[in-house]
Amino acid sequence: MIDNSIFFRPKRVRELPHGEETVETTADILRKEGVIWDKIENAQDSLITVAQAKFGTLHPELIKKNRSIQTLETLQSLLTQAVLKNNAQEFFREVEGVSKQQ
Repeated sequence: MIDNSIFFRPKRVRELPHGEETVETTADILRKEGVIWDKIENAQDSLITVAQAKFGTLHPELIKKNRSIQTLETLQSLLTQAVLKNNAQEFFREVEGVSKQQ
């Protein structure tokens, strides 16, 4: 008779030699993804805060476009542009251009 219990026992890869170093669990991956999403959300919030402080109340569509940007590098670049631009229209065009590329 075949021992079916081997099919129901998960292998403990972390117990193998160097298993801890080579294998990430789903929980590990999800934790990292959560950290990345938190950083993106914080960058979006920072961009909105800086733009509102510099240019006044933002149109809801512009905020929506900001929320659609999902890369930290792009958000950080736009944050720099918000600080450097003197003209609100130039900054808004920059955000619109970037959000179309996303």
